[in-house]
Amino acid sequence: MHKNKKADWNWLVGAAIATLILVITVFWIGRGTSEANTNLKAFQDCKARGGECKASESECKSTETPLYKALGCGDEKDATIKDKPYCCLPLPK
Repeated sequence: MHKNKKADWNWLVGAAIATLILVITVFWIGRGTSEANTNLKAFQDCKARGGECKASESECKSTETPLYKALGCGDEKDATIKDKPYCCLPLPK
């Protein structure tokens, strides 16, 4: 009987350690996913990338490159793809 009590405690300690590892892993993955989502939103945002939203490609200056924004530049949720603006980004120096 003495061995069974020790085996029960070993199992309980092992389960506690496994649970702790699981909680830490979920927290770590969740934190990384949140950071990646923030970076993705910044990449998709024209102004965050240093650009300006303009209605057409021809409105971009010669020192800018037009980037078609399939996701839009702002609050064009109801606009069709053809109506979405361009993001005019400065050319790299």
